[in-house]
Amino acid sequence: MAFLCPNCGSVAYTRSSYYATQHTKPAFVQCTNMLCGGTFETITEFVRWVSKPVDQKPGYMPVSPAPERCQKEGGGGCLFDGQIYPIEPDPGLQVMQPPKTTGLPV
Repeated sequence: MAFLCPNCGSVAYTRSSYYATQHTKPAFVQCTNMLCGGTFETITEFVRWVSKPVDQKPGYMPVSPAPERCQKEGGGGCLFDGQIYPIEPDPGLQVMQPPKTTGLPV
């Protein structure tokens, strides 16, 4: 994570960090401006949920994307409701073949 240096305003990058508590993470940050070279400490903290995730129950398996998406991404099968469904090729799809070579050097 990048910050702006409070001294010169240049970009500053995290050099090390650690968890002080489950929701608080202090970090040591160093300025990239060689004329400044400031090093300072920041604190990243969990504040609140914006969108709370679904509680996962034992045996819970997330649902994969719709089969149409799996087909577009070229997968060999699609995981849906815990089962793998093979994807059949679209019969209307035109597959381009590489040009045939004569074997003569170019």
